[in-house]
Amino acid sequence: MAMVTLIVYTTLKDRLGFSQIEIEAKTLKDAILKLGDKLEIKKILFENPNKIKNYFVITLNSEIIDNSKISKIKLNDGDIINIFPPVSGG
Repeated sequence: MAMVTLIVYTTLKDRLGFSQIEIEAKTLKDAILKLGDKLEIKKILFENPNKIKNYFVITLNSEIIDNSKISKIKLNDGDIINIFPPVSGG
């Protein structure tokens, strides 16, 4: 298991009450699910149990990740995961 930093922004940050959390996980999907387990936000992030909604942008160490591949990506100590919610406004 790797210790990683998960950072959320705007509406997610407002709902969670913080912008950053340290999580121990094996894969990117595990880390995101642990966030959901702790904070009841799975319904917000996931389209179904295996797929994050397409309008969320996930980055791992500043690299954009294909949301359909999160379960295959192994994490390393010190990785930084960012979850960007959909942009709105005009």
